[in-house]
Amino acid sequence: MNKKSQFYIFAAVIFISAVFLIVMNSSSVTVTRLEGITDLRDNYIYEAKIVIDNSVYNNQDISDSLANYTEEYLNYADSRELNLGIVYLYQYNGRIYIVNYINEPINIPTIDVTLQLEEEVATDYIEEIAVSYQNETYYYNFNRGPQIQFKTLFVKNE
Repeated sequence: MNKKSQFYIFAAVIFISAVFLIVMNSSSVTVTRLEGITDLRDNYIYEAKIVIDNSVYNNQDISDSLANYTEEYLNYADSRELNLGIVYLYQYNGRIYIVNYINEPINIPTIDVTLQLEEEVATDYIEEIAVSYQNETYYYNFNRGPQIQFKTLFVKNE
């Protein structure tokens, strides 16, 4: 072998080694974006409104449709080990419905009710509903009118 061919072989080995190192380093560094609880809540609310619209359009029971959707959503969250809990409230036809999907009881002091997991209560229209959970009280305002209104409390279960 002459010196010229040895130089090309040496240059090829160096080039292949450099490419190999670059490829190995870039594949070992992975960046993953973790969804924040705000993103999850916003997605849940967006999809829940679609579920409500479809229920009204198809003359289906909104409570059943939302319960099915919420259970599927929470099963998905559990499969990702997110351990979420949801309380949702919605107004429809002059009534307000409150449903608990948090792993512990919540209090509704406005109507003097305690809801266990997967329990629902309905009440006549009230402008402001208070929901108490873990020594915190959250207030939800509803406007009187024919429009459907949907509100949530989204938490990480302990």
